[in-house]
Amino acid sequence: MDGSFAGFLNQTEIPKAYVAADCLVLPSDARETWGLVVNEAMACGLPCIVSNEAGCGPDLIDPGETGDLFLVGDVRQLAAVMGAWADPARCRSAREAVLQEIDGYSVERATEGILEALNRVSRRCLAA
Repeated sequence: MDGSFAGFLNQTEIPKAYVAADCLVLPSDARETWGLVVNEAMACGLPCIVSNEAGCGPDLIDPGETGDLFLVGDVRQLAAVMGAWADPARCRSAREAVLQEIDGYSVERATEGILEALNRVSRRCLAA
């Protein structure tokens, strides 16, 4: 498996990096409260390999379908999971599931959720 680290990229360069990639790996610890890079990569159709301590993992990753999870710090498990996703054809075949999963995470959906929460709170306050 070939791998590369691009380092810092300007916002205009990031989509090009995602298009060139087969998969994204986020080996972060619990200090990664969400992992927005996973949302970005999935919006470009990339499956993601995410540590179990990155906040987005349980919500965005359907193991074996949209990527995989591994125990943070377990280098052998990370290597095994990366090996399982080393086939570019497998990554491409996951594209549909990835795009379907990430579709639920948009500005519009977030706005709908906030408005729904505000309406529920308002109704409770009025009823009290």
